[in-house]
Amino acid sequence: MRFEYDKEVGALYIYVREIAEGAVARQIELQEGVYLDADQEGRTLGMEFLDLENFREWLERGGGRVEIPEYVKDLKTSGLTPA
Repeated sequence: MRFEYDKEVGALYIYVREIAEGAVARQIELQEGVYLDADQEGRTLGMEFLDLENFREWLERGGGRVEIPEYVKDLKTSGLTPA
């Protein structure tokens, strides 16, 4: 897992696995400003927070933890639901 912060726009990206160019087949909005990227097989590639406030809210919502499911199909069982 790797974190990347873009200070110019204030966005944070959490990489679950390395992402080859063109590998993102699906982007799911989990809440305003929070997105989950997945590949063709439904594997989670990463999670994007458009600003640090979104990340802080997500941490509070999760009791101080950010749970990222391995597969899109696991969103509901993980307690995450798309917006």
